[in-house]
Amino acid sequence: MKKFTLPIFISVLVVTSSQAIVAVIGDAAGVYVAAAGSSTTALTTLPSGWSYWGATAANGGTEIALTAGQVGDQGAAYQGWGGVSTANTAAVYGTNTADPAQFEIFSNGDANGGVVGDDLLLHPGQIGNADAFVLVRYTIGDDSNFTAATGSIAGSFRELVVGGKAAAQSVDVYVYQNSTQLFNTAGGTTAKGTPGVLTVTDGAFNLTGLTFTMGDTIDFVVGTNGHFGADETALRAAISVDVVPEPSTFALLAGCFALGSVMTRRRK
Repeated sequence: MKKFTLPIFISVLVVTSSQAIVAVIGDAAGVYVAAAGSSTTALTTLPSGWSYWGATAANGGTEIALTAGQVGDQGAAYQGWGGVSTANTAAVYGTNTADPAQFEIFSNGDANGGVVGDDLLLHPGQIGNADAFVLVRYTIGDDSNFTAATGSIAGSFRELVVGGKAAAQSVDVYVYQNSTQLFNTAGGTTAKGTPGVLTVTDGAFNLTGLTFTMGDTIDFVVGTNGHFGADETALRAAISVDVVPEPSTFALLAGCFALGSVMTRRRK
């Protein structure tokens, strides 16, 4: 027993101390539901670290803060964060206050594949308006306790085109770190239900080897790609950092384990 327990612990300790622990510091959809309190509660206060904006450009344009309230059109009673375009079509929406069987911004009677807690629904505004682009922003340092770290951003955009507002253009989507574009793609210009719609395969991103510092902004952006009709877009996004535990932490754990082993042997 003496030769079995302690060496195994040392082996695990060495491997663990040489590897980084991946910690998710920002989950776009999960934090929305958590801040709201449930999957069917309207969110009226911004989640810690996150903010929602309309802008005149994907990056570097004039920005306006979206406000909590009714989003969508066609008489929808959905609650989210809306902009200034007609019928609040610039929107961010993450809980389902209207109909548990649906998760969409337009009330056209069709479920569109958005999953509460996994997706945020984003919709850009009208071209030329102050909210032609809709931004979901995470600011590093607002709810994390580090000054610098390496990390990654992973997730996807996919267009959820349903009902009678399908336009010929799909969306264009972006990920920015501050003013640096990390990802950009767009759907095609063919009609609803065809390969022109931005799919999760084309909209997926896995951005690794990034360096984060306190105050950095990570923006997930959806634009109209020509027309704002039927531009509901599901965003899944997680921001992670690589945390390497300090050697002193492992030394403390090793000391505690050694003491426990001695006491165990004495009892035997």
